[in-house]
Amino acid sequence: MKAGRINTAYEWWLRVCAERRARNERLWPSWRNQRRRRLLVRAWAACVLIALAFVYVGLSSVVAVFAWLAVELVVLFLYSALKVLTRQVTDVPRRLADERELALRNRYAYTGYLTGSWCLVVMMAALLPGVASDGAHGLDANQLYCLALGLLLLTTGVPTAQLAWTMPDDDPEDLADPEDLKVLTQADQGGQPRG
Repeated sequence: MKAGRINTAYEWWLRVCAERRARNERLWPSWRNQRRRRLLVRAWAACVLIALAFVYVGLSSVVAVFAWLAVELVVLFLYSALKVLTRQVTDVPRRLADERELALRNRYAYTGYLTGSWCLVVMMAALLPGVASDGAHGLDANQLYCLALGLLLLTTGVPTAQLAWTMPDDDPEDLADPEDLKVLTQADQGGQPRG
C-alpha cells in the first residue's frame, strides 16, 4: 500500500516538474544567449563571494543582518534565473531528460560533488581553531552560520553556473511561439499568413 502512495507521489512530482519546465521554456528569450548567461554567472559568483565575506564582518548589527539577508536573496534570485535559462538541466528528473541532458547533468553533478567536498574541507578548517582551543578561539556562531550558508549556496549553484557558462546560444526557432511558427511556415510555403 505504501509503494502505491510513493509511486503516485512520484508521478505527481514528475507532472509538476514537466509543467514547470514547459512554463519556463519560453521565459526571457532575449536572455537565452551565452553573453547574458555569463553576465548572470558573474553576478551570482560576486554575490556568493560577498555572502562569504560576511564571515569576517559577522552579523553583529541589525544593518549587517539586513545587508546579509539582501545578498542571500539576490543570490537565490540569480540562481533561479540561471536555472530557468539552462532549462534546469542540472536537476531535472531522469525520466524527463533526454540523453544529452542526462550526460550534461552527470557531468556537472560531478563538479558539484567536488565543490561540496572542498567546501566541507573549508568548513572543517574553520572549525579547527575552536576545537583545538576548547572554543576560546575561532569563529563564533554567527560567523559559522554565514560560512555554512555561503558554502551551501556555492555548492548548489556551481553545476548550474558552469552549465550556464558553457552552454551555447539557444536556437531562435526553439524559443519562437508556436503560432508565429505556423505563420512563418505558411508564408514559406506560399500561403497567406493569417492574422
